Amino acid sequence: MQPFQSFADLWAFLEQRGLFHIDLALTRMQRALERLDLAPIPLLVQVLGTNGKGSTAAFLSSLCHAHGLRVGLYTSPHFVSPRERIRGFPHDFSEQDWLACANRVLGVDEGLTYFEFMTLLALVLFEQSRMQVAVLEAGLGGAHDATTACQRRILCYTPIALDHRAVLGDSLAAIASDKAEAMAAGQRVFSAVQYPEARRILAVNAKDKGLELHFVEPGECGQARLGLMGFHQKQNAALALAGFHALCAELGIRESQEKIREGLASAFLPGRLQRLAASPHYPALILDGAHNPHGLQTMLQSLKQAGIRPRGLVFACLGDKDWKSLVRILKQHFPKLAVHFPRLHNTRALDCETLADFWQAENPSLIGFSLASTLKQLACEGDEPYLVTGSLYLLGEFFTAYPTTLGLGS
Repeated sequence: MQPFQSFADLWAFLEQRGLFHIDLALTRMQRALERLDLAPIPLLVQVLGTNGKGSTAAFLSSLCHAHGLRVGLYTSPHFVSPRERIRGFPHDFSEQDWLACANRVLGVDEGLTYFEFMTLLALVLFEQSRMQVAVLEAGLGGAHDATTACQRRILCYTPIALDHRAVLGDSLAAIASDKAEAMAAGQRVFSAVQYPEARRILAVNAKDKGLELHFVEPGECGQARLGLMGFHQKQNAALALAGFHALCAELGIRESQEKIREGLASAFLPGRLQRLAASPHYPALILDGAHNPHGLQTMLQSLKQAGIRPRGLVFACLGDKDWKSLVRILKQHFPKLAVHFPRLHNTRALDCETLADFWQAENPSLIGFSLASTLKQLACEGDEPYLVTGSLYLLGEFFTAYPTTLGLGS
């Protein structure tokens, strides 16, 4: 295959792989890693779970960066560009870095999926930049996720809930079991507070593999100011901090309380209860990518605790999610609020007319317009925000229309 000459070449290649194509197996990753023969990263952390993975990974990488460590961060999905998935601190990667490393992965490609190719690309970029730490967010599950093929030293489990049932299983036990299978001998394993069934399964797997599993309470991050909004971020920050303590012990790094405060306060990830002031193009907004019942309930509780009541809702979701439960939760929480249903331009999107019919909103609503057009019609003065939620891909359409709000720099 011809080497990539530009980002356009690389993006076209990745799109051909299919963003949503899933082929669960570790054999392709293992063969590719053998052929790449990468120099080992001193310490690699894998973040697994259902909700809060990206936030936990962001807190952890921010703690490392505040302590002067060279850290690579790999998250998913992206909103506008795949470059959002792979970040480097203190220095991000240049276009030349990306293309050179992508061509190196291309040389060992044996039918890799989109996510596998991106995972390998992240590892090559991290090796080239001599990262001391790599933080990898698992994409789907644990047992066969591409990140599980890597030599992980520390595992952090965020709250496990029902999601991706068609792939991982239609019960909490099945989903937790798949994620628990990522554990391997010699690792240090930490977990957020879990539902009893998920907690039991994680504990059994850890015991079977001779590992000590540490459950982390939200209060373990103390009263530190957090860069991400929401009561649930205390749990994500505490989990990241526990992983960071272990990381420092492994690498012989001396921790600083001042740098810990700095790292927790400066963590950022777009689309997680992200507040935006009104502009000529849209009203004041809160953007949140909650897309399953657990995540939605958590987000709504955070809004309640913060005393924030949205002026209205802008909602769209994917048809393969538990969208009926999402609607019921939102209707119960906001029975009288006006709700608007933009058309989500995604092959997996639930038709907005079907969504509106099921909702049976009492208030007049905008149905079927693009997100940008919907928000333009809602633009008005005032501080009360509209809540935009239901899918990370809905937020992706917002950030595509208004890329400066993404907040990740160039």
